[in-house]
Amino acid sequence: MRVLLDADGRLSLIEADDFHGFSLRLVPPLQALPSALPPALDAEDDRHVWVDLAWLRAQLPPEAAPSLQPMLDYAGRKGWLRADPPRLRAHVET
Repeated sequence: MRVLLDADGRLSLIEADDFHGFSLRLVPPLQALPSALPPALDAEDDRHVWVDLAWLRAQLPPEAAPSLQPMLDYAGRKGWLRADPPRLRAHVET
């Protein structure tokens, strides 16, 4: 599953049925995160962001939604979930 961040700051979700990975792709490719991010993202550092879970759930097609919970359970065991506000950690593709 990939979140795309375009040059205008718009987010979209691709590969919504792939629950084996989670990343942020900058389009066009950039060497670093932009300084201003949309509200659904929080930068942790130059290599990781936190993605709002409400935004993520809203992007999933209904048939893919049940598969999200096992991914979140795994992420929680790895420390990749934040509770307040609810967010999932993604690595930034370079």
